[in-house]
Formats: sequence, C-alpha cells, structure tokens
Amino acid sequence: MRRNIRFLVCAVLGALCVVGSSFAARGLLAVRERRLLSEYGVMEVRTPASSWEEEQKEDQRAERRSLKTQQVESALRAWQESRGEILHEPMAGQLSMEEAFEAGRSWIRSMAAKECFPSGLLDEQGRLAEEESLTAVLSMAAEEDEKGAEPWRSYWKVTFANSHVRIALSVNALTGYAWEAELILYEEKKDLSEAFFRESLTKFLELSGVENPVSGYARRKNGAVCYLTDTSIYALLEWEREETIYVWSKDGGVRKERPGMRISYRLGTI
Repeated sequence: MRRNIRFLVCAVLGALCVVGSSFAARGLLAVRERRLLSEYGVMEVRTPASSWEEEQKEDQRAERRSLKTQQVESALRAWQESRGEILHEPMAGQLSMEEAFEAGRSWIRSMAAKECFPSGLLDEQGRLAEEESLTAVLSMAAEEDEKGAEPWRSYWKVTFANSHVRIALSVNALTGYAWEAELILYEEKKDLSEAFFRESLTKFLELSGVENPVSGYARRKNGAVCYLTDTSIYALLEWEREETIYVWSKDGGVRKERPGMRISYRLGTI
C-alpha cells in the first residue's frame, strides 16, 4: 500500500514538473518575444499556404487586376485635373516597385512584338538592351486624401533609358496597365506610316485594359485619336520629329542636345 502511494505521489510530482517546465518555457519565450518586438518592431511568421489558399490568392490577384470603366474614368480625371501629386509608399493591394518595372517591361515587349517599338533595342530576354538607368515613383493626385484614397487611383511612373532610347510609362498602381507612355528615340528622324498610327494606337488601347469597343478613329496632323463606345475615354497618339531633344547627361546633370523623335500615347477623358 505504501509503495502504491509513493508511486502515485512521484507520478503527480513528475506531471507537475512537466507542466511547470512547460509554463516556464512559454514564459521565457513570451519575454524573449516582447524583447524582440521592442527592439525590431512587429515580426510576421508565415506558414506554408495550402494549394487551396494559393488558388484563393490567385483569384484575388485576378480580381484586383481589373477595373470597371467608371473607375478608369474617375482615375483619369483625377490625373488630368490634379494641381500636383503626392508621393507615397505602396498601399495594400498595389504593385511593388519591382512589379511596376516588370509591368513596364511587359508593355515594351508587347509593343515590340507588333512592331510598334524597335525590337532591335531589346535583348534576347526581351528587356531593353544596355539598360543604363531605371527609375520609379509612386504617386497620387494632390487632392487625394492618402488615408482614404482608393488604391486604383495611384500610378507608378517608371522609366527605362539607355543611349538609344528613353521610355517613360504611367502604370496604374493596382492593375499594372500602362495608361500613358512616352518614347524618345535618339538619332531617329524617319517618317511613320499611316498603318503605324492606327496599329500602334490600337495596340496601346488593347494593353490599357479598357475593354470598351472603338467607336471612331481619326487621323490628326501629328498623330491619331480613338474614341470608345459608352464612355468619355479616348486614346491619343502624338508624334514629333524634332531636330533637337534636350536630355540631362550623367555628367553633373548638364543639359545637352540630341537629335531624335518623340512618340507619346495616353488615355484621357472628354
């Protein structure tokens, strides 16, 4: 009987030691966690996502990458009517800087595939050959309230440049679609064909993400314009064959002159 009681007491004491050590370990972990949080800020622990969770994320990405025509109109008007811009960090759901660069490169490759951009300026990976400089700035219209602004009303301004070309794109920060583009081709002074104006503007419109069909096309003196059905949005192409284009050199930011031509595309609202 005494042996059984002694065995029972030992078992109880052993269990208490295990529980106590568990609580002690948790307490030490909690203290260590609080210390790390105070020193380094919030820590995020990510667990491997299941295939179902990955599918959900892909669905969310697909959903965020499309806007209604009314939203596109609203964002374009905010850009057009703004008296300035506010720089800000990416908000939830917006493209990162690297994603904005990739969206820009994708636009360049797509335009080159339709011969709307000189494919000889791209390398084997479809990137701008001899890429010398990259810049990216994320901003919203100055009239927007940063705390209450919608993520689809901001845009990334990304630029790619080398000794032959400079490309500046305004990419919607949510969808990744380019709504404005300026191409400066140095040493280029050739005339553009009638087919180029129509085909390149049609391709730009296709890559803008606006799905309303074209209701009219008109050739202008130095470009072309497309009007869309059931919306005030239009797409404009402008071309300038300039004898002189002013550029900023890397040598102390001195402005110098170079011959070339400028082609620009943009979405706007009437």
